[in-house]
Order: sequence, then structure tokens, then C-alpha cells
Amino acid sequence: MSSNSNLQQLIHKMEEGNLANVVKLVALAFLGLGVLIVVIFDPMYWSFFRGLSHDKGIEQVQIAREIAAGNGYSTHMIRPLAMRQIERHLEATEAENPQEEMRSRLKKDTYHAPLWSATLAPVFKVMQGQWEMDPKRPIYILDKAVAVFSILLLYAAVVLNYFTFRRLFDTKLALIASGMQLVTYPFWQYAMSGLPHMLMLLIFSGIVWTVVRAIEAKEKHQSELRWILLAAVLGGLLVLTHYVTAWLLIGLLVFILIYFPSRLRNGFIFAGVILLMVSPWLVRNYSLTGNPLGIAWASTLNGVAGSEDTIMRRFDAKALDLPFRYFRHKIQHGLTAQFSSAADQLGGWIAPLFFVALLYPFRRTSVRVLRWGLLLGWLVAVLGMAVASGQDTTGGISATNLHLLFIPAFAAYGTAFILTLWSGLKIRVPLLYNGFIVLILFLAGLPFINALLNKTYPLWWPPYAPPYMAFLEKWTKPEEIIVSDMPWAVAWYARRDSLWLPVSPEEFLELHDFDRLGRPYGGMFLTPITESAGFMNEIVRGKYKPWIAQILRTPSKGGFPFPKGLPLGPQQMCIFYSDYERWSTGEADAIQKMQEKAEEEEAKLQPGAPPIPEPKTKEEKPKEETP
Repeated sequence: MSSNSNLQQLIHKMEEGNLANVVKLVALAFLGLGVLIVVIFDPMYWSFFRGLSHDKGIEQVQIAREIAAGNGYSTHMIRPLAMRQIERHLEATEAENPQEEMRSRLKKDTYHAPLWSATLAPVFKVMQGQWEMDPKRPIYILDKAVAVFSILLLYAAVVLNYFTFRRLFDTKLALIASGMQLVTYPFWQYAMSGLPHMLMLLIFSGIVWTVVRAIEAKEKHQSELRWILLAAVLGGLLVLTHYVTAWLLIGLLVFILIYFPSRLRNGFIFAGVILLMVSPWLVRNYSLTGNPLGIAWASTLNGVAGSEDTIMRRFDAKALDLPFRYFRHKIQHGLTAQFSSAADQLGGWIAPLFFVALLYPFRRTSVRVLRWGLLLGWLVAVLGMAVASGQDTTGGISATNLHLLFIPAFAAYGTAFILTLWSGLKIRVPLLYNGFIVLILFLAGLPFINALLNKTYPLWWPPYAPPYMAFLEKWTKPEEIIVSDMPWAVAWYARRDSLWLPVSPEEFLELHDFDRLGRPYGGMFLTPITESAGFMNEIVRGKYKPWIAQILRTPSKGGFPFPKGLPLGPQQMCIFYSDYERWSTGEADAIQKMQEKAEEEEAKLQPGAPPIPEPKTKEEKPKEETP
């Protein structure tokens, strides 16, 4: 009888007692592990993970590999505009031997904030033996490493948010909000893009936790200074992960100045610590380029002086001197776009209910106060996204998206509001309540479930075809430069310095013939970014018109240094030009077999699944109020 009684007590604890929450957390942990295996390692070949998807994410991970190799914050990607920016700075400082100094500084990245690459570097160091891309594997092993690491950061953010929401609301709501975060599709999109947003999410979740503790300390008539200081340290790390996050911290600073006593002291400490942490990197960028933000400043000109890729491909520094008035239209249209797409950017219908919950009189002080701090941070972040938004390339994922960071807290408030309405119905049937919770989670996770079950082509094609780029590493020497319309991918998968295709052959020939980079060229690699550009809009009359001969695979012989070409990629939609046939007959045959296999993969798509999409290029926005 005693053993049966103990067993019944244990079962009761697991169902309703102290162990119930432990059981639920363990179940969530196993669910998370299972999803990680399904998403990344494809045990049923669903092809949910198809490699890293975002150009700016791919560029940052290749910087991380350079750090792991002992080369510091260096990059294989060469922007023509960055060359001109450095040259102009060296001219102003009257540097000795400016050409050699420019070549040295050009290797040092000044586009991205440093923390994400520095965080990934130890992971790549452990995997140093697997850095070479294997053409027989469709997905680069380091792509999977980045995705796994990002998903683990997502899980860490879920755990941290669980403890925050438990302090604000209760354990039941914290579990529901945590489960909702796990099934929100945008988190998985960004986790597999290569972008630093999961690290940003974890750091911002820590900031929310410290602000909650600071609010609680004030209500207990205790000093909130240590929590403000900790929030500032986390804020500094956040800015060092992505510059645009400085905007949301401005909103948080306004909240601190309004709500907490000792306004000047708290505000000075919060802003001062962040500036102290960020300033060494800004000074480093200024010493290299003459601008604290380095070449990243030019990305804000997207939509003002043309598209970002066109701006970066120009060997012309006039764009860097645009006066502020030319940003008026960008900010105006950017704010409209941000607010009109806010619901979609916030991951569905639960998080937007936060704005309705602003009107509800929550009883707990910390719950009432925090929502206004979140609102201030979000409003200023929207302004920052309108100003700083650059040009993105894949699936609508934006490198400057800050809505993502607010989804967990917004969703917690939205869930609290829904559950409050449910309690007002006074339905006491547990089965109906549990079914209602399951329905909420199912609707929140429906886009993720749909994407998980949709069998697609196993690569992010177009435009990325990593197995074919692996051959570029074999055909070129480490000191040679590859010109490409996709330099970030060449830098990552082929491990070669890659010059972003200049706006015209004349500018390229100037760099080539006068040896401006002091290095030999291994060839030119063109992809669907240009190969499938709109014929009339972008080739005949548009931004790729100067390269029409190379795009149409009839390179002119007059002065063009790469007369030999080899089609590559699925449907032969890429091409590699070189000065001679660097490929062997065996390699050409192997590539032919890979192309045939790619066509077979397309045929194996499940009935009703979409075929391989036609490649689309980035649309260049019309110039607005250009000088």
C-alpha cells in the first residue's frame, strides 16, 4: 500500500503539483531537440534547411572563419566603393605609399558590427578540418554549424524569456508564451539565414529581464542602479552585434529618463556605458576609412542614390557626400512601409494584440510599466529601420529587421490579454481550456508547420549553388581575385577574394589593367543575379547594360581578359569566365553529372509542390531627389 501511495503522490505531483512544470519544461526541451534534428539534418529529406540564405549573413560568417584562421576582422569581399572611400581618406591624411596602404586596409571589414562574427569564430575553429567545401555535398557543413548555433541561441532566448514572463505574469502563461516562440516561423527563417538576429534576440531578451528587475526594485524603494548598469552593458553588446539596434536603445533611454528617479544619473550611466563599449570599434573604423561606421554608412543610401548593390559597385565617392535632405523621401516611404507591414513582421496575429493590451489595466505594476518601455523602444526602432534599411536579397528577410526582437514580449502581452478574455467567459471545463491553448499554438505555428512539410529544392536556388562554387577554389590560387555579382558567396564557399562586379567593364578594366589591387585575377563568376535579370529593364536599358556581352555569353574580345567560359549550376544558369581553361575534362564531366542530378531532384518534388522558381534579381529602386 505504501508503494502505491507514493506512486500516486508522484503522479499527482507530475500532473498538478510542483513537478508539473518540470515535466512540461523537459517535454519542451525534447521537442526542441527533435525539431533541431528534423530541421537541420533532414532525416526524412524534407529539405527544410537549404543552406544559409542571406547575403549579409553569409558575408559575416566568412568573416568569422577569417577570425578563426587568425586573420582578424578581415574579409574576402571587395566593394569598389570601399576602395574609393579608403583612397579618399588616405589622400586627406597624406599617407605615405597610399596604394599599398589601401590594399591593406581593404582586407579589413568595416561594413558589419563585430560581435556576431567573433561569437561564431570559436565554433569554426573547432571545425577547422571541414572548412573545404565538398562538391558532392549539396549543403556546406559550416552552413549547418551556423544554423545549429543560431537555433541554440533561439532556445536560450526562449528559456530566458520564460523566466521573465514568469516574473511578470505566471508560470502557465510563461509556458504558453515560450511554446509560441518556438513555433513562430520568422525565428526559424532568421536562424537559418546566417544573420545575427538570434544573438540579438538573446541579448535583447536579457535587456527586457533587467528592465523588469529595475522596475521591481523601484517599486520596492530599492536602488535600480545595478540593473540599469547591466542593461547598459547588454545594450553595448547589442550595438556591437548590429548598428541599427542603437535606435531601439534610444527609445529605452527615453523610458529610463521618464520613469526612474535620478534621471540624469541613470541616463548618463546607460548612454555612457554603451558609448564606452562601442567607441573602440567606431574609432577603428574611422582610422581605416574616415567614417565611424566605415562603408556601412553607404548602405543607408539605398533608395536615395539608387539600390545598395549599385552604390557599392561604384568607384565613385559622390554618393558618400549626399546632404541629409535627400533622405526625406526614404524616411517618409520607409515609415509607411514599416507600419503597414508591422503585423506580418511581428509574426502573425498574437504579437500585434500587444497594442490592444496597452489599454488593459493590468494589476501588477511591472506589467503595466514595461509595456510603455517596449512601446517607446519599438516606435524609435521603426524610425531607425526606415532610415537604415538597406537592400535584401532572399525571401523578404531584412538584415535591419528589429520587429523580430519584440515578438516574444509582445506575444506574451497578447496572450495575457486573450486569456483574460477567456476567463471572463467563466468556462470551467479544463478540456475546453486546454483545447483553446492548443488552438492558439497551432494557429501561431501554422506557417512553420506548412514550411516544414513543404518539400522543396534542396538548395537556396536561385541564386546559390554551393557545390559548383567549390570548383572555383580548385581552379584559382589563393592570391587570385574572382570578380562576381555574388562576391559574398564566392568568399564563403570558394574561400577566394572576390571583387563585386563594377558598374561597367571600363571601371573593371581600369582596376585590372592598372593593377589597382596589386593581385592577379582568376576569372569572373556570373550567377542568376545577372544571368536572369529582366532582359529589357535591367540588361538592355538598366543597371547591367554595360555587361550585356558577358551576360549573354558573347564576351567581347577587345580588352576583356577572360575569353574562356564554362557554364555552371542547375540549368547552366551560372558561368565562369577565365583567361584559359582552368578546368579539366574530368571536372567538366563531373559538373555535367551534377547538373543532371539537379534536374532529377526537380522531378522528384512531391505532387503539387512548386517547381524550382524562376530566378529573380533585386529590383533597383528609382532614384529620389538625387543631386
